[in-house]
Amino acid sequence: MAGAFTGGGVAFLLAIGIIGGLVPPLVAWVVGLKLLKLNPAVLMGALSGARFSTPAMRAAQEECGSAVPAVGYPVPYAIAAVLVLVAGYLALFL
Repeated sequence: MAGAFTGGGVAFLLAIGIIGGLVPPLVAWVVGLKLLKLNPAVLMGALSGARFSTPAMRAAQEECGSAVPAVGYPVPYAIAAVLVLVAGYLALFL
């Protein structure tokens, strides 16, 4: 079992996972704030919706002290759900 971790493949997969999990939301945050000039509370809700994360939306609501992040949640959630469904079907045929 220890030999699997010394080959270097695990570190590469870990790095790809961290990059793939952190870079897209950070880029979306910067684009939303700087380019689109969105309200940060609504942007937090939109990012949590796009990532299918209801607990993140609830945390954003608690941080803001209001339900404003819920305004940005449903549309990105629906769009991401459709894109994941289409990508899943495409993955079956490729």
